[in-house]
Amino acid sequence: MNWNREAVAMFVVGAGGAWMVGAALTHRGGNFNPVQRRGLFLSGMGFLICAASSRWMQSYGRVGIMCSLLGSMTAILGMYLLIKERTERRATDEPTLRK
Repeated sequence: MNWNREAVAMFVVGAGGAWMVGAALTHRGGNFNPVQRRGLFLSGMGFLICAASSRWMQSYGRVGIMCSLLGSMTAILGMYLLIKERTERRATDEPTLRK
């Protein structure tokens, strides 16, 4: 394997995606609620799809580009779910002001 910038970037993205999927699927990874687990799983899968399509589907033309775009959309959906859940949780956990 030729270790150029593209291969290193693909490895980092794939490792991050695998970590996110692993954190979402294990019960020892933390106290995640179902929305957080779903967001982690979708983000991780999106990153893994992007990494796989950039590594092994470059010669497929439009199909490889479409797989990469689908992976990006999946990762963005997962990140959106995580941010939405976090802002909703913050809105309900507003600290009371002391006088």
